[in-house]
Amino acid sequence: MSEAEARSRVAGNRLRAALERRKLSQADLARLLGKSPAFVSRVLQNPEKCRITTLRRFADALGADLADILASPI
Repeated sequence: MSEAEARSRVAGNRLRAALERRKLSQADLARLLGKSPAFVSRVLQNPEKCRITTLRRFADALGADLADILASPI
């Protein structure tokens, strides 16, 4: 696994953890963002392929800090 893939996987896991902390489903998040559930699923599976503004919207909707989501894995 490349470093970029590892960072993407960690960011996706962190977004999903924030989703669980808020007790929201992917469909709930999609409604909050005005996006389709399929779009939300794609971003959660592969966040490296989306724009930083999209990740910021996800983080904001989940009450998460984008810097924490994108922080390098230790």
